[in-house]
Amino acid sequence: FLGLAYLMIERGRLNLKGSAWRTLRLGVLGILLICVAVNLLGRHIRGRLDLTPAKTYTLSSTTRAVLGNLDDVVTIKFFASQELPPQVDLVKRDVEDLLADYAAAGGDNLQLLRFSPSAADPEAQAEAERMSVPAIQFNVLGQEEFQVRQGYLGISIQYADQTSNVPFVRQTDDLEFRLTSAVVAMSDPTRATVGFLTGHGEASVLGEASGFAETLEQNFQVINVDITTDGARVPDSVSVLIIQGPQTPLAEAEGDALRAFLAGGGNMLVMVQPLSIDETQAFPNPQPHPVLDGLLADYGVAVPEGMVIDHRSSGRVTLTSSSGAGYVVPYPLWPIVVPASSHSIVDGLSGVLLPWSSPLDLSAADTSTVTPLLATTEFGQHLTGPHPLNPQFDWNSIAADLRPQPMAAAVLPRLSAEAGGEAGERTGGRLVLVGDSDFASNRFLGGESGNIVFLTNAVDWLAQDESLIQIRAKLRSAPPLLYSSASMRDVAKYGNLIGVPLLFVLIGAWRLARRRRLQTSKYRSRGKTGEQQPGTTG
Repeated sequence: FLGLAYLMIERGRLNLKGSAWRTLRLGVLGILLICVAVNLLGRHIRGRLDLTPAKTYTLSSTTRAVLGNLDDVVTIKFFASQELPPQVDLVKRDVEDLLADYAAAGGDNLQLLRFSPSAADPEAQAEAERMSVPAIQFNVLGQEEFQVRQGYLGISIQYADQTSNVPFVRQTDDLEFRLTSAVVAMSDPTRATVGFLTGHGEASVLGEASGFAETLEQNFQVINVDITTDGARVPDSVSVLIIQGPQTPLAEAEGDALRAFLAGGGNMLVMVQPLSIDETQAFPNPQPHPVLDGLLADYGVAVPEGMVIDHRSSGRVTLTSSSGAGYVVPYPLWPIVVPASSHSIVDGLSGVLLPWSSPLDLSAADTSTVTPLLATTEFGQHLTGPHPLNPQFDWNSIAADLRPQPMAAAVLPRLSAEAGGEAGERTGGRLVLVGDSDFASNRFLGGESGNIVFLTNAVDWLAQDESLIQIRAKLRSAPPLLYSSASMRDVAKYGNLIGVPLLFVLIGAWRLARRRRLQTSKYRSRGKTGEQQPGTTG
């Protein structure tokens, strides 16, 4: 289109019988033919230039390895209607590209079948129903009416005698992870066991931890673990034990059971804070955990009293004005923390929301075994005294000692030489500590935060099965936008609002002034002898 437009413009300026016009026509025609040839060949020659930092649109090496090591053929059935709303049709295009990559990477180990269920194809409809892929209603806004239509956009994965379904693909951000993890779960019958500690008011797998537990059940067996009875111990079958926000202190005998579990090679994810948050109360209440504190002290880590705020990177809450209208304000007590290292648990994460959280004290930690995972930005602050929970509090009035605050850490077992074993080997289990438990509840797992990604990555690392972490880190969430000061934020805001339109106005004014100057100037051409010849006024 641009070539033809340029050709029409030059047609009025050039001599149609001159060589310049013939050269221009041949050049534009050649470019058009090249574009047509590239488009036709592009349908048959696969290739993609992925310039995203995390190679978001390229199959991970983990997926290629899983597909290349299958013992049986995986059949992927893709059900997609021909006519879908524009916003859903974009998702369909991304799904088709991803499945084509799967088919290319899987080779003979993968069979990709496409179906277009409709009234005109009842066999495809019957197959979709048999694979538990239902029809979904879409709202379509036409030129003169608002319509409700039905359509399909689902995937069924079959391996041996097992089937896993994605009834409706709402987004493709995590689709590679979902497909690959389903293949891994079906092809590997052995599944590690993850236990949730109970008996102290912790989040329940049937309550606030249900979303976390359901995600883990895709690749692990999830059970409850109760060690409150005398002589109880963590079952040997448990690979990872999760302690999510106990409300009452553990007994000394329970602490001994946890130490024995770690010493025997068990692994723990500990999410605890020394404060109890009740949003109906003005201030948080102390909630000590002396037994857990003693256990953590064995590894040189601690969760001190107080809460953390971040003056630049935080979540937002919706408040209601006196008129009943809602408005959104930043809430520094909900810091959005960022990776503090290149550890595999946080590699590729953009941010994790930790509401009402406490910092970690790593001053006594052994740097060879303890790695910080998450930290606030440089505008983080540790509040040691009682401070209100009110989102409308003037947080800038108490700003002091701003610096990155460590919020999560990974702990490796000590070298066995320290315990009298052979040098170079580590004995005991791994541990991940987070100074917050609310972030793992159903309320904070949704949205664009990386909470669920961090949690599942942590469990995979603890279970020493890190194959899926690489895929999970490719979630297409935007990184947090941080500003060094309020003035820089205003510059960015008003620069986009006023600066960009003003730039075009200035360019237009410059071109207009240039045209007027050319109109009043005298045009002179050079003769054959190089002498200036008088021209005419333009």
